Amino acid sequence: MTDNSWINTIDYLNLVTILDVLLDIKHESDLKNSSVIVSIMSPIIRFPELMPADTILLRNNYLQNRWSSFKFLEIEKVIRGS
Repeated sequence: MTDNSWINTIDYLNLVTILDVLLDIKHESDLKNSSVIVSIMSPIIRFPELMPADTILLRNNYLQNRWSSFKFLEIEKVIRGS
């Protein structure tokens, strides 16, 4: 049984957050053939709606959502954690 409690609804922001994480993973995998290491804080904010301004609260929310996306993708066996 997977714990998908963070993704109660498939809405635009959930999908964009997952896409943001997957694009970071793809970018890193294009550069390396071995294990991919992706930072929890993306160097590029591709989707401004995920972090409209760089404040403590918005950054914290952005990082929590990215972490939840990583965990969701790991639970669903899309990615493997190390």
